[in-house]
Amino acid sequence: MLEAYWICSYRSLSDSDERRAYTKIAEQAVRAAGARFLAHGGRVTAKEQAVQGRAVMVEFDNYDLALATYDSELYRKALATLPEGIVRDFRIVGGVG
Repeated sequence: MLEAYWICSYRSLSDSDERRAYTKIAEQAVRAAGARFLAHGGRVTAKEQAVQGRAVMVEFDNYDLALATYDSELYRKALATLPEGIVRDFRIVGGVG
């Protein structure tokens, strides 16, 4: 099976206790699925219509696992902690073979 990816770019982001709580729980959900962080913060250069901001990329063993992790109870718990006002572009993308 082909890998799949969570790709998330934040258009607005606050540094708050709520966001840190989200990050902690989301990382637990990702690791529980056996997924790997490929990018998590770090340097970003926005091109074309992109907005400069934090970016995260996670690799899953397959598309179904990426979807299941997003829909999991643990990740839903993480999403519930996201503070209001955070705007992000979140996609689940299948790999190519």
